[in-house]
Amino acid sequence: MNVRGTRGYLDPEYNALHRLTEKSDTFSVGVVFLELISGKPPLFPTKTNAEMALPEWARAHLQKNQVNAIIDSNLPAGSYSMDSLCPFAHIAMRCCEPYGAHRPELSELLATLTKANKCQAEWAKSHRGQGPSRRVPRR
Repeated sequence: MNVRGTRGYLDPEYNALHRLTEKSDTFSVGVVFLELISGKPPLFPTKTNAEMALPEWARAHLQKNQVNAIIDSNLPAGSYSMDSLCPFAHIAMRCCEPYGAHRPELSELLATLTKANKCQAEWAKSHRGQGPSRRVPRR
């Protein structure tokens, strides 16, 4: 089988085992979610012109509890709830685990996204016309 994929989205397990699974799609979805949160492409140059994969970059920040460091600075302050964004970021990272066995099942992914969406909708309804959300200061 000849598999084609875009660099940055392709499951790292595929590179090692040359086998695609449902969890391969989960990896790609996680990368797309990280793109939505960060505004960054799946692969981008670092200050030293080395190529950085978005999941590695996000993981480094989230391991230090720096959720705000991965949020796109173009997202207007007060346009989202950290209570919905944090679970979204963490499930995105779980989708990007290097080993498929550590990635969530699609049912867990859907449940987390549904809960985060409900939380955001409730927050937006209660914060119409108000100032910024409860945001952790950027470092």
